[in-house]
Amino acid sequence: MLMLMLNRGLRRAALFSAAVAGSCLTFGADAQAGVTVLFNSGTTNVTTALTGFSTSGDEMAGMTVLASFSGGATQQAVWATTGSGAGAASGSMFRLSQSGDTFDSVWTLTNLSGSTLSGLSIDAGKGNTVFDVTWSGDGTPGSANGKTFSLNSGPSGLDITATYVNLVALTGHSPVGDLYRNLNLAFTNGLNSGDSITFYADTDNLRFAGDIGAVPEPSSLAMASIVVLGLAGYSWRRKAVPA
Repeated sequence: MLMLMLNRGLRRAALFSAAVAGSCLTFGADAQAGVTVLFNSGTTNVTTALTGFSTSGDEMAGMTVLASFSGGATQQAVWATTGSGAGAASGSMFRLSQSGDTFDSVWTLTNLSGSTLSGLSIDAGKGNTVFDVTWSGDGTPGSANGKTFSLNSGPSGLDITATYVNLVALTGHSPVGDLYRNLNLAFTNGLNSGDSITFYADTDNLRFAGDIGAVPEPSSLAMASIVVLGLAGYSWRRKAVPA
């Protein structure tokens, strides 16, 4: 087990070094034409700990996947285990599946509807999972270098914007910047009926099921404090008024 973790960590570090050395694109742009990767810190989510360096398709059960289609139609499916190391979110209008270690095994998205698929939103947190992106510095403890979204195969002329949303941190710590709860895909020209794409997007598992939640924004905390203080003052004034 130790050798497996060391080999995987070295493999991730080598891939990251190669990507940096071979890339001359601006930050946020994927090396493949037609793909743009964006990062939106959103609302920080916290979890106690991660399980380790490897997550497979059968370990993400419970994730929700929402597909959007031309004309305004949507369909949501919940990720379920489909076999050893494999899982999928399937509906009558689309199917998203993955088998093997998410670091080096592809996801497959297929449009099963008669309409154009315009977007896909994945909430990994509901499946005790987080997305792990490529990171140059010290990552979150329990997570090695990840792999940011990249297209493996798809129809020619397809433009994709992949946006990671809502940073994830360990409880009591600030987010490092390598983990996100959500991944949203937007297809500029749409994914036509019957077409498929395959892509890479690494993930990690939470150590404890259900152990993830959003940290309230500072403005929300301030408002809550004002409300509490206001109620306390109102109660004191009521007691101070003679009967």
